[in-house]
Amino acid sequence: MIASGGGLIINVASAASFACASRTSAYSASKAAVVAISETLYQELAEHRVHVAIAMPGYFRTRLMETARAPADARNFATKLMDRSNLEADAVAREIISKAAASATHVVLPGSYRWLWRFKRLAPRSFLRWLAGFRQRRHSSGG
Repeated sequence: MIASGGGLIINVASAASFACASRTSAYSASKAAVVAISETLYQELAEHRVHVAIAMPGYFRTRLMETARAPADARNFATKLMDRSNLEADAVAREIISKAAASATHVVLPGSYRWLWRFKRLAPRSFLRWLAGFRQRRHSSGG
């Protein structure tokens, strides 16, 4: 890319990179590392006209949970969120590519997750309290 005068790199992380659920420490840490590496590459490659974008999708319809190694309750909850999503993988891929090609750096999907990302960045402590409350409500409701 440097030799050809430019290019586009899209690294795929996850909304778990910023909305870290309990009992997902290894997964969330690995996704946060993708964000950190991508932000570093963005700076290192900018002078070479290589754009780096980070995709941080939330839940959308996939077959991911069929092979996931997670506790049953976490798999069930994730499956419910995926089933409720109106997004399919091909639509998510198209939007990520479109936004990255238009010079977006952080592509957060679906749109409803963007407010979570902004909330976390602007008020991290409040976000963590909200996330803990969300988890508590989820467990209290049995879902």
